[in-house]
Amino acid sequence: MDLLTIARRVKSETGRGGGGPLSVTSAVDNDLRIVNAVRDAWLDVQAEPYNWRWMRKNVAAGPLVAAQIAYTDAQLGLTAGAVASWWPESAQYRPTAYDAALSSQQWALVFMDFERFRQQFQVGTHTAGAPQFWSVDDAGRLLIGPMPDATVSYRVNIDYRQAPTALTADGDEPDMPERFHRLLIWKALMDAATHDASQEHYVRARDRHEDIFNALIADQGEQITFGHRPLA
Repeated sequence: MDLLTIARRVKSETGRGGGGPLSVTSAVDNDLRIVNAVRDAWLDVQAEPYNWRWMRKNVAAGPLVAAQIAYTDAQLGLTAGAVASWWPESAQYRPTAYDAALSSQQWALVFMDFERFRQQFQVGTHTAGAPQFWSVDDAGRLLIGPMPDATVSYRVNIDYRQAPTALTADGDEPDMPERFHRLLIWKALMDAATHDASQEHYVRARDRHEDIFNALIADQGEQITFGHRPLA
């Protein structure tokens, strides 16, 4: 469902008169409040403390630049601000590096906390070589060490959590699986019911929201554990 469809469904569920906004760009008063509630609901869902599967993306970045350690999103071939955080290492996942001429032969990179990485690779000098370690600096830049040997075209294959997206236009759709789009209806209806002081609508919306949200967690999420903090 797109933003306009969701907003119109919320308006219908409130029991208020009228058929809802004709467009989110022309909505005013109560209709605008509903549209904004849907927009906020989507941002809130994305900010929940779960590694949502639909927000996990991958980039094969490179070639790495000789004598360069830190990389912005744009330098990795991504849109500036696209990365909310770099996906944390786990027993099942590590970013990898490879020689572009031998892409089938990849090796895992090891996460190193920023202060240790800085001391080893950003203070003084070190010998260039194949990438072995990764970290994230205070500005959210991806750090790869040691600096690459200029004679080899190295690339890095790494996952990241995309930055939250916003619903702006009528046809904008949440990029989580469509079967969970109704979550935004009930979450926005909770906001509308609070504004209307409607306990009946609020309780109904809360219960429906809870059912769908639990299903979303089971299907798309996992609780984040912080063994270390490779977060931008």
